[in-house]
Amino acid sequence: MRKYKISVTLIELMIAVVLLSVILLVGATIDIAARKFYNLTDRQAGLQNEINPVILRIKRDVNRASGRVGDQGITVQSGNSRFRVRVDNNNTPSDTSDDQWVSYGLVGNEVLFLGPHSPPAWPTAATAEVIADRVTAFVPTAIVSALAAVNRGVDINITACFNPAAAAPSPLCGSRENPNLSVTTRAYSLSLSAN
Repeated sequence: MRKYKISVTLIELMIAVVLLSVILLVGATIDIAARKFYNLTDRQAGLQNEINPVILRIKRDVNRASGRVGDQGITVQSGNSRFRVRVDNNNTPSDTSDDQWVSYGLVGNEVLFLGPHSPPAWPTAATAEVIADRVTAFVPTAIVSALAAVNRGVDINITACFNPAAAAPSPLCGSRENPNLSVTTRAYSLSLSAN
């Protein structure tokens, strides 16, 4: 009786190695793409988590602004990336003597908050609390009443970058490695008077 040996020819072995290499290459490509997508999404979510509390804090303060014609409750300083709000803590819109001012501004890449103060103070790095530190643009714009010259609220545009200090040859802001996020919101005062 003749015994047959089971063996693999050289051609079969080469085909198996090529097929295995293609499968591994496809798997590695999918893994790399998934990791890049995860990193981009994670960085964008981190930016969103940093900007959302800033937006909510600004909206809360603008909602509590008090003022009237000739005595504005919201002062926006265009071109300087800052504004201030007179906050009515006691819910007495007709009496501004007990109100406090709060200010927001951009210094470098930091959004600064200056708590209760008297005008004409503006936030500086030495006097204010940093509430966001990856911001590349902070643009407040006054919403002026059509009936009277009263700032009724503020449009806020905040642009943040994962690494705002990135410069060549590092990835620039807005690239896949260094994503940016732009958020725009509108906040209205609930107690401004046109009288």
